[in-house]
Amino acid sequence: MTKTIRLTGEYEAIVDDEDYDYITQFNWHVGNLYTSGGPYAVRIQHIPGERSGKWIGMHREILARKLGYRVPGSLVTDHIDGNGLNNTRENLRPLSLRENARYRPNQKASSKHSGIHWHKCKGKWQARISYDGKQRHIGYFDNEEEAWATYLRVAENLGLREEHALEPCSEIEEHGPQGRSS
Repeated sequence: MTKTIRLTGEYEAIVDDEDYDYITQFNWHVGNLYTSGGPYAVRIQHIPGERSGKWIGMHREILARKLGYRVPGSLVTDHIDGNGLNNTRENLRPLSLRENARYRPNQKASSKHSGIHWHKCKGKWQARISYDGKQRHIGYFDNEEEAWATYLRVAENLGLREEHALEPCSEIEEHGPQGRSS
């Protein structure tokens, strides 16, 4: 079962029953923690001797309770359904910044596939792939699906996988004992 927590304005956050009593100990409001969007449920943790406090996201608090440890700062807490106010345990998972960026919808994308875009000047679909920190040009194609098929072949040859936004296969497993929840 889930419960809602009233935030500022007309916003409400959704949490599981098992987190409700803990979460309601704090004063939560709606905020936009990141430039990538929002809204999110946040609170301010006051630090003695400091003029300003530290912003704490409800989603990070709940994910820490779910996993039994705090997620390192190198990882973000992803809302699987894209709703920053749905803080149910099944909706939260730790991801690298790179993974999270791949899952974020991009309204400006000309293709539904990662690494593929329409090259206006050439009048063709261009395939590019990021590997070892560099963008690599794969080629220009007459149709989007041909570009995507070639992208997948190149990715496979480089040891990348489609399942996790074509990241190196070892990157996901190195983050600790939390296991991936999807």
